[in-house]
Amino acid sequence: MSGFNHSGPESLRNSAPSREELFALVWDRPAREVAHELGISDVALGKLCRRLQVPKPPRGYWARVASGKTPRKPPLPAYRTEIEERLRKQVKSKSQVPLSKLQLEFLRYALDELAGSGVDAKACDLAYDGIRSIPPELAAQILIVLQTRYEKWLADRTTASSMNGAFSSLSNLVGKLLPHAKEQLLIFRRKTDGRYSRADSPTISIRVTPDFLGRIAHLSRLARDNGLAYAAADMSALDHAWSVKQIYSPSAYSRAKTELCVSSHDVWIRADVDDT
Repeated sequence: MSGFNHSGPESLRNSAPSREELFALVWDRPAREVAHELGISDVALGKLCRRLQVPKPPRGYWARVASGKTPRKPPLPAYRTEIEERLRKQVKSKSQVPLSKLQLEFLRYALDELAGSGVDAKACDLAYDGIRSIPPELAAQILIVLQTRYEKWLADRTTASSMNGAFSSLSNLVGKLLPHAKEQLLIFRRKTDGRYSRADSPTISIRVTPDFLGRIAHLSRLARDNGLAYAAADMSALDHAWSVKQIYSPSAYSRAKTELCVSSHDVWIRADVDDT
């Protein structure tokens, strides 16, 4: 059983919460407790909520909760449309991504697969030699598909040389897309004892979706309310992938059992990989 930690700050206290996560926090407990957990003041928390258009509980809400009542909270989607449209315009990448002919082929495989599942793949603006622009959310979805379906796409490349070349091309494509998707992905790296770290050690990418953030909030609350060191849940329902850049035994990783583990302050992944 191996552990994987997020490559950025491991504590919610040291990271800026997403809009969905902030909404879950401020409706889960009083603002003073949320501000303390995030390491900011009550005033700063209020400003953050206004900037992200996150509604806060009205005056008297927590008193009613303490008395055993369950006041109704507003749905976040009612506040989401305007800010998502604004952010989409702000963060859409303007820089081109040059791609080889084979990389464009892999990219089109991924776009076709996403379009077949109902995703708006046309948001990826393609040129004859690469990508003109791509939204971070779509880049993240493409990366997940590339790294979970590439074995199928490489199956018809029978010779070792063509397979190795295709694998290298695909790995480079992943590397080119990662900077455009970094705002929408969490990367978890293998936990080490601090004495050494292998450069080819596998990583796990998770797309930051409302479902993923809601899962974290639920598990954190479950651990806190029951006095547990942490709570764990199977990751099969989450949009995630083992990184193709480090996987040299794909079949072993495709059978890996992965669990999302959440304590009151940390998030990590526990993985049981079959190396046989």
